[in-house]
Amino acid sequence: MTHRAIFALGLAASLSACDDPPSERTGPTGPVVTVDARGVYAGEWGFRATVVGLPLTADCTDSGTLTIASQTGASFSGSFVIDGTDSCWGESLSGSIESGSIDAFGAVAFKPRVDGAAGDLFDYLCGAVSEEAMTGVLAEGRISAEARDQFDCNDATISLRVSVLASR
Repeated sequence: MTHRAIFALGLAASLSACDDPPSERTGPTGPVVTVDARGVYAGEWGFRATVVGLPLTADCTDSGTLTIASQTGASFSGSFVIDGTDSCWGESLSGSIESGSIDAFGAVAFKPRVDGAAGDLFDYLCGAVSEEAMTGVLAEGRISAEARDQFDCNDATISLRVSVLASR
């Protein structure tokens, strides 16, 4: 058999595998890598509110923590504390981290829910529940995530960004 015939047979065999449904394919599979996100992350929470259509922007930052207490596979939950006495609104906030997820590359998504509020952090700040999760990355013991949304708030349209940058 010539080299050309061997190459043609090998190519035909590998192309035929592409037609097989994934459940019927054989061969090695890689391990599922799960990033261990559990821990207490201390750092800074940032808030930026902009009145849409006007040159009005307010920024503030507060220290705080984000705790990922429980993780099963790629799903996690936990809590957060924002020390609002630093600069933002004069009182601390705390709540739960819900619907948390992390992929094998460290991409994270979660929703912070404020204790005693009907909804999420956006609801507490503006009275409107956001469907936006905070998204970002966990790498080298640091978590960085943010969420943005827009609301009708106190007779104005407000663009609100919430972010966290914290380390274990």
